[in-house]
Amino acid sequence: MIVAVKFFFIPCLLLILTACERAPTTTPQHEPPPVILPESVRQITPAEATQLIASTPDLILIDARRVWEIQEQGRLPKAQNIDWLNGEDYVVKEVTKLDKTKPYLVFCAIGARSKLVLEKMVPLGFERLYWLKGGLNAWIADGRAVEK
Repeated sequence: MIVAVKFFFIPCLLLILTACERAPTTTPQHEPPPVILPESVRQITPAEATQLIASTPDLILIDARRVWEIQEQGRLPKAQNIDWLNGEDYVVKEVTKLDKTKPYLVFCAIGARSKLVLEKMVPLGFERLYWLKGGLNAWIADGRAVEK
């Protein structure tokens, strides 16, 4: 009986050991790939954004943050909310309603979501696009006022 178990157990063990492959050695990605905006999208600082807002009466501001973030932190005056986290389909639907001939300043908390909104706007034909580098956090850190 012991001999029969040996002859059964050892081949099964060898089969199992040779059938399994090693786990891949690649490191899983924990962050999305960076969004590279085309050169047509101008990256501006809070100081440059203040000048742009003052000198461009037809400028439209788009806030890509959640509603609760706007309520908690405030927003740039007259900014429209197009929340990126509502999904790409929602963003594209909202963006296609906008006038492509107007200039847009897009921002969020730190800049990641606003880049994603801008990435959707560029292929739709928007040409006068600005991205607030560092988002609302940079705006506030620069001592600039927000609307609550």
